Amino acid sequence: MDRQTGRFLSALGEINAFNAKSKANEAGKLLKRLAPQMEDSFSQTRKHESAIRSLESEKGTLTQTVASLTEKLKAAGTERVRKPLAVAAVPGCFGRITKNLLQILSETTDRNAGGFIL
Repeated sequence: MDRQTGRFLSALGEINAFNAKSKANEAGKLLKRLAPQMEDSFSQTRKHESAIRSLESEKGTLTQTVASLTEKLKAAGTERVRKPLAVAAVPGCFGRITKNLLQILSETTDRNAGGFIL
């Protein structure tokens, strides 16, 4: 299409008083060939613009979905950490565990006369 456009502009530039009729006919023929190609190019451009707009709206929707899923993932990860901490934070739980471990260790130590069995 660029070559034909160049030929058309060249034919227009070469028109003078002696060859006006033949160059005008040549430019007309080139323009008849060039016009459908230009129309096809414009319609193709409109199709591409429409597809781009569609993709941009889809991108916006996907961006919102990703943000939502990221928040859910953070909340789930935080919840997974909080549950064990909540169980461990039960009042006296740590103290009871420590007391029981010390009792087991002292019983084992008493049985083995001073040595630890683990």
